[in-house]
Amino acid sequence: MENLLKKSRGIFASGSFLVLLTVGLGQFLRFGVDVIFPVLLPYIKLEFSIGNTVAGLLLSSLAASKALSQFPGGIFADTFGERVALTSSLIVASFGLIIIFFSSSLLALVVGMLLFGLGSGLFGTSRVTILVQLYPKLQATVIGITNALGAIGNSILPPLALLVFLAYQNTAFGWRIGIGFAIPLFLLIAMVLWITVPPYSKTHTSPPPTSLSGIFSKIYQALSKPAILLITFSMISMSVVYQGFTSFFPTYLISIKGIDESTTAGLFSIFFIGGLLIQPLLGWVSDKRGFFQPLIFTTLLTAFGLLLLPISNGIFSIALIVAVISLQLGFWPTITTYDVSLLPNEAQGSSLGLQRTTFLLSGAIGPVIVGFMADSNLFNEAYYVLSACAIISTLTCIVLYHLRTTSQ
Repeated sequence: MENLLKKSRGIFASGSFLVLLTVGLGQFLRFGVDVIFPVLLPYIKLEFSIGNTVAGLLLSSLAASKALSQFPGGIFADTFGERVALTSSLIVASFGLIIIFFSSSLLALVVGMLLFGLGSGLFGTSRVTILVQLYPKLQATVIGITNALGAIGNSILPPLALLVFLAYQNTAFGWRIGIGFAIPLFLLIAMVLWITVPPYSKTHTSPPPTSLSGIFSKIYQALSKPAILLITFSMISMSVVYQGFTSFFPTYLISIKGIDESTTAGLFSIFFIGGLLIQPLLGWVSDKRGFFQPLIFTTLLTAFGLLLLPISNGIFSIALIVAVISLQLGFWPTITTYDVSLLPNEAQGSSLGLQRTTFLLSGAIGPVIVGFMADSNLFNEAYYVLSACAIISTLTCIVLYHLRTTSQ
């Protein structure tokens, strides 16, 4: 308890708390809006007369665009600083939302989602590197806090979007109302980030890279290490799980379990509320006891929950299983902090950005797999596939643990 209080005082007394809070609010918005799309997916499908396979491709395009901008976002942060990268991220994302809000065709919707994803992706890498620089002794804890704020966004914004839509569903904008309310919030947080995040000269001790060849040389040296390769593979497996689960879980509950929309939104929120509770806790455990126990714990129990979901029918039992599956959200701050601790400072943002592009882009296959299996009347079996991916991640973490112990 004394150690926990000491860490809490360190967070507030460092002088960087306002940056932590503002970055967390950015995470709150981008994570929350990400999950609005699956909640509104039944209405999008109805308007554009598309099936689950096309809907899965639509969500995968969002995930892919977000993945593709992670690496440029890392180079952007290493070259111009996190303040420029974070602010640009939310501005670009807001323009994507504006296009979606005024879209009248499937093509316009796709363009808006791609632009939103590209903007949102710029945020991911820079968020990590700025917090690691400002809180060198509390890395897992502060990353867990911002992820927890993202989980609050996941929990609050999708039900709020659904309520806003249902209240104004007879307007010309329809389901788009559930997206449009977030636009001014993105622009507001972008302005606050520019004011609070320190400029490049105050967060980077070395000068920016002078050539792309120098950047790529340092990235190759960093990412070719066996431990980093194993971490990336584990991230890929869990990214398939996360994207596959979150993209179609509301549709699954409505179409297979026969649960109404409002209850579905509540059950979906449980997933992110569980992340809200577990992420700061596991971040603190990782800072105190090491990384590997939380990694094995979260991936193994996620696999177990996904196995149980298809055979569960009652609201209460599904809620409990969703809470277990939500433990996967504790995987990310833990694995990210361990990963960053192994990357060289001079190419930290670029290396992490390329990793994030790799696992997010690979994980974008998750919605395609689940959507295709759903259209093939194999919706239940899709969760067994996701469970297998979580088990693969568990085994990878075990190998990573033994690699670390033998190298010491």
